Amino acid sequence: MLKRTGIRLSIVREIIRRILCSAVAVVLTGVLTLSVAMAAVETTSESAAAAVARRVFYPPEFIAVNGSHLWALNNDHQSLAEFSTSSGSLVRVIKITYHVPFMPAIAVSGSHLWVTNTLGNSVTELNSSNGSLVRVINAKADDLNHPVAIVVGRSHVWIGNLDGNSVTELNASNGSLVRVIHVPSNEFKAPGCLALGDSHVWVTNVDGNSVTELNASNGSLVRVISAKADDFDVPGCIAVSAAHVWVTNEANRTVTELNASDGTLVRVIKTKVGRFDIPVTIAAAGSHVWVSNLNKGTVTELSASDGSLVRVISAKADRLAEPTAIAVFGARVWILNRYGNRVIEINASNGSLVRIIK
Repeated sequence: MLKRTGIRLSIVREIIRRILCSAVAVVLTGVLTLSVAMAAVETTSESAAAAVARRVFYPPEFIAVNGSHLWALNNDHQSLAEFSTSSGSLVRVIKITYHVPFMPAIAVSGSHLWVTNTLGNSVTELNSSNGSLVRVINAKADDLNHPVAIVVGRSHVWIGNLDGNSVTELNASNGSLVRVIHVPSNEFKAPGCLALGDSHVWVTNVDGNSVTELNASNGSLVRVISAKADDFDVPGCIAVSAAHVWVTNEANRTVTELNASDGTLVRVIKTKVGRFDIPVTIAAAGSHVWVSNLNKGTVTELSASDGSLVRVISAKADRLAEPTAIAVFGARVWILNRYGNRVIEINASNGSLVRIIK
């Protein structure tokens, strides 16, 4: 199962602010035309040699992996750079053109890719085998309102709407609306990240300092987790693996671990050695948990069984620089460096460097 991670919501908000300011300047000249219906996708295949000569990160905002392929999402270039996970070579650059673009999240499942378009209030679905456009999802009934987070299961897609304080659920096979979840009892307050575990969907509420747990089968509320002991403080990203849920807290620089079966607190992790420094993303798989530290330019690896520190990945050769996204599949971990314009691939078993993709 794909382990979904999200990017730091404060980064999302700052980029939205800058794009909106730019849009206002363009509107004043009478040039800007707002329309998501004019979406276009262009695919350019390139050799590994061409990858060296051509810049493919502009910079990258988010990554997704499905085993054989890795996709890095470039907002400034409005594109996806697709790589082979076996060799790290470039497969293609998928150019996506929108009016007033901003794409903060991507998810992959089977033969489909989904990309959220925050300022277009839409979701673009692509064919993962060739990068071609499947559809743009933006029906009024979908109630997409600054979608910033997305997670995909076997048959459904869930989207977090930052300003709508809601979650839109779609049919993964045809993009049709299943339901919009926004009842008051869910207590959605700026849903910033989503994770799927077995039969439940978990949503972080950045402005509510809480986590909402939903039933994946019918969208009903399971519980809202917000006990004082949970120590949520700007919960940004969430990951689920087996029986546990991990949540990063950007403000107090901790990780909250919950019991997936009942939402009770397992522990709040505050490492002394290799201390968290603005933990922005988290990924979990098997016996390992990885947390990216934006300020320090490091990745902290924890034991999933007891929350203890395994290692801090910070070797000079790793060339980590403001890591903002992590993806895990099998024996490999990929770490995106937003301002370093590269993806670092490491061995999940020992944290050693496999390659640098740039």
